[in-house]
Amino acid sequence: AVALNGDVYWTCSSAGVIVRLSGGEAEVLLRDLDRPTGIALDHVGNLYFTEVPTPGVSGANGGSNAVSKYDLKNKKLTVIDEGDPEPTDVTALA
Repeated sequence: AVALNGDVYWTCSSAGVIVRLSGGEAEVLLRDLDRPTGIALDHVGNLYFTEVPTPGVSGANGGSNAVSKYDLKNKKLTVIDEGDPEPTDVTALA
């Protein structure tokens, strides 16, 4: 995902991190995530991402997949949805 200022964000599922490339420097933005996959940014500075540690398993059947929002300005992480069988992608409108 690319921010309006040109920063680039991506997930690394195996390492459980989200990375930001800013000014030519890569840094881990979020860590200790559980297999992050989809990622998107909105125009006000929120980063959305999915975590899919139990692909194909709904919350009702013991799955722990989630969609979260990270406020880049306030550095606040909020889970906005849990229990979907496999939330692999997310899109934010500008």
